[in-house]
Amino acid sequence: MTVTNPSFEQATAVHPLPEHAATSPAGEVAASGLADLSSGRNGFEGPLVYQTDVPNGWDIFGNTNGGTLLAPVARAACHASGRPDPVAVSAHYLQPGRPGPATITLVPTHQTRRFSTFQATLSNEAGPLLTAVVTTGDLDDHDGPFFLDRTPPEIPPPADCVQLGNEDGAPNFSSHVTMSIFKPDAEFFGGGGERTGRLRGWVRLPGETLPDGFGLIQAIDSFPPAAFNTGVGLAYSPTLQLSTHMRARPKSRDLLVDTVTRSIGGGFAEIEETVWDDARNLVAQGRQLCVVRTAPTS
Repeated sequence: MTVTNPSFEQATAVHPLPEHAATSPAGEVAASGLADLSSGRNGFEGPLVYQTDVPNGWDIFGNTNGGTLLAPVARAACHASGRPDPVAVSAHYLQPGRPGPATITLVPTHQTRRFSTFQATLSNEAGPLLTAVVTTGDLDDHDGPFFLDRTPPEIPPPADCVQLGNEDGAPNFSSHVTMSIFKPDAEFFGGGGERTGRLRGWVRLPGETLPDGFGLIQAIDSFPPAAFNTGVGLAYSPTLQLSTHMRARPKSRDLLVDTVTRSIGGGFAEIEETVWDDARNLVAQGRQLCVVRTAPTS
């Protein structure tokens, strides 16, 4: 049954295929709270296969958002490993995604007492959509020294920012994920403002629960590319490669996102994302390489 207005958890849900479910230790982990995680031992019989449905309407003018494609891949890896957090993910996008059934194939590559690592592929009837390396863990198991040489941007709350999706012609994705852009950064949509290569604002995912690591992947890849705010006349900028790092579990539904591009050249743009919760905790970081195409001149 199709859910008209799904929560983020529903939109990125995964299900192990029955013939593969017995090969995953996730059931044992959930039942006992423990797993055989001896260093150097795999602990899996792979590959592991999961089913997901790429949701309808989570697209940017026809192509499903990259974070929406990657989140269920990370979710499947965490389920398979019995570990809750997608600590580090690196994805390469191979072709655009479309709504409909898809499969996630996980090949376990390494497991230690703290981490499990998988090679993952998301595919549909058109072929592979993305390939990724996913390392899962439990952030509750980690503690140590602290140093942070950055602070969250000082911007107003979401209600005092410009909410995307209110304008005609906004992508379908904005009807599911609420994006509120700092007004000075949003002026480029109308052709004005100072072109800083930066977009700051807030992201809120649909649903009533706090974002988890999968929601952080979505938040990292939610905003329009900051490269659009550079003054370079770009027509589109699809992601070629995306890396995400989960740093903490958010304590708020609203996530403060600071995204910036510092270089465009040779047909590519790099974009860096930093995500904070409203308690000013650093919760995630991302970096992506995008292909850029300039708008045709008349």
